[in-house]
Amino acid sequence: MRPSTAHQRFTIGELACVAGVGVETVHFYERRGLIERPERPASGFRAYPRQTVSRLAFVREAQELGFTLREVRDLLPLNANPATDCAAVRGRAAAKLGQLEARMARFARMRAALRLFMYHCHNLEHEDGGMMRNCLFTKS
Repeated sequence: MRPSTAHQRFTIGELACVAGVGVETVHFYERRGLIERPERPASGFRAYPRQTVSRLAFVREAQELGFTLREVRDLLPLNANPATDCAAVRGRAAAKLGQLEARMARFARMRAALRLFMYHCHNLEHEDGGMMRNCLFTKS
């Protein structure tokens, strides 16, 4: 195994392994402009710098928090700049949290509607022998 240094470089397979993603994911992120594609040297193997590992980790973590790839692309320069004001990032996180809470409220309404539907279907089974003609879901 190679020694760990700041100048360590990885082939795409090594990068994918270290970052815990597939090679196709690396290619996908390159096409989307989320990571840079290194030039191909005479040896034929692209060499990815070590910071690409942390960039991939950031992309994955941001996606897990619900950010779209477009939003992640907008966040990357903020993440890369140590002088970035936290308020800029906090504002984007607050907006994402608001979207998440709105979705959760919508899902809660959907859950309640499905539970009501199931309740009515259960009662109709006992009252009408389970005939679909009286089911709320099939009525227009």
